[in-house]
Amino acid sequence: MTRRSQIIEEVLADLERLKNDRSQDLDLQYAVQENIRFFEAAKHPFSFLRWQLFVAPNIDASRLLELADLSLPKWETVLYEGLRRMERKKFPGLLTPLVKTLVSMPGIVYLDVGCGAMETERQVIELLSKRNDTAPRVFVGVDQSPASYDVINETFSEIIDRVEIVKIADRDRESLLAALKPGSKHRIVFVEADALELEKWLSAQEVDIVYSSRFKHHLPEALKRQMDESLKKVGKFVLEYDDYRTSLSWIQQTLAAWSRPVLLNGALLSRLRQPSKKELKAQRGKGDIHFFSPPGSYIKHL
Repeated sequence: MTRRSQIIEEVLADLERLKNDRSQDLDLQYAVQENIRFFEAAKHPFSFLRWQLFVAPNIDASRLLELADLSLPKWETVLYEGLRRMERKKFPGLLTPLVKTLVSMPGIVYLDVGCGAMETERQVIELLSKRNDTAPRVFVGVDQSPASYDVINETFSEIIDRVEIVKIADRDRESLLAALKPGSKHRIVFVEADALELEKWLSAQEVDIVYSSRFKHHLPEALKRQMDESLKKVGKFVLEYDDYRTSLSWIQQTLAAWSRPVLLNGALLSRLRQPSKKELKAQRGKGDIHFFSPPGSYIKHL
């Protein structure tokens, strides 16, 4: 059995255990079942093609969750590590539009909502260094997943001499206020907390730039609107960075992530939940939107 096949079987075993937990609500049961169908199809290229052409179009995206959303820490870590490797590649430069935008904006304190491995911040630091901008910044990452912190330490391992990494407990405002003050190095501050509760531990306009990267498509529409209002209160500038859905993007994503089935799951199920370019253009009245191709992403200024 190949390592890829072994991972799929382990994922399916975990999903079957979730499926047999009758305490789960109907929407979660639906999401678990769709993930099982995904990984069964992902065993072979032809069955996966059938899934993409005939199953995926009929999935209710409003009830869909990715593997990383199902509270399985082992697979969250695998996803974060795989995504970080993908984001580091020069082409297609998955984070390049966001990184360049952040570096071009005035600010010292940054807040990444749903920060994951914080690869965005590593690339911002590298670009600042190339531009001889040595002013220390503070990068706050907020994520509910405890798996994030372990991966974050690995993200900055190559530039650890230039950064200080701090972990702060949820709602420990005193420690957070101290961490928000720039030091002699760039400071990476990880807060394991619910991003929807930012106003409970951050004051109005306390952060220069607030942004999310490939995060908000995980949320239902009502929570997206709630989060937008919250972010605009705590940040002076607010950016939303994500991918937009195209008719052929699944082909590129499949080719790029086929060898990593957990990453493949994140990419393909995310695609079903992402807006199309047409849908985004219809939202222009709610904020300026800029499109980037490659990598097929957009930045919305809220």
